[in-house]
Amino acid sequence: MTYKEIINSIQPIEYSKYANISSNEKLCVYAAYYLEKNGVPLNFNYLCIATYKMFPDKFCADEEFKEFPSVDRLNRTVLHCVRPSNEKNRFLIGDVRLGYALTKMGIAVAEQVGNEIKGLHEKIDTKPVIDKHKKGHITDYLKFIKSDLYKIYQATGEIDLFYVWDYYETFPYSDVDKIKKSLKEISIVAKEKNDTTCIELVEYILRSI
Repeated sequence: MTYKEIINSIQPIEYSKYANISSNEKLCVYAAYYLEKNGVPLNFNYLCIATYKMFPDKFCADEEFKEFPSVDRLNRTVLHCVRPSNEKNRFLIGDVRLGYALTKMGIAVAEQVGNEIKGLHEKIDTKPVIDKHKKGHITDYLKFIKSDLYKIYQATGEIDLFYVWDYYETFPYSDVDKIKKSLKEISIVAKEKNDTTCIELVEYILRSI
């Protein structure tokens, strides 16, 4: 099969199987791992198209144009895989001109994602609404505390705002009012659960943005 045929043969993965995976970057690196396993070079176009075809509910343009990929989201996701704020979290090396290669961390994360996709039993039938933030109820609180944003703060007591914009899938200092509203609602749930880490993280972000 040609590279194009391999990529065109990719079938979308059911949303419920990856709904609990914490970041777009982990999904992208899984697509990169799939391409590498099938002998497809990791150039920018192949990687973006494969990522969209595997995970269209995460990487479509929006609710109106779900049949088209979001160029901005895919570009941002690949960039975050190559240039994370913490070098230990680098999943890919390379650039648009030369192409990419998986790091050891990237391979490990991709294999973990594969296991999660195969092993998830909890079904989540509601697909995400692209570029719209959900209300801060218990589901959003649980999603928040599973995110890299929360886990890094829990481990270090600090957070790069990069992870905030990535979590809300927006550009730096965009949609600030919506983000603040979401965080305050998440904080309400955190207070009910006595989650001091979450409360402190929300307060840290609110002071910073």
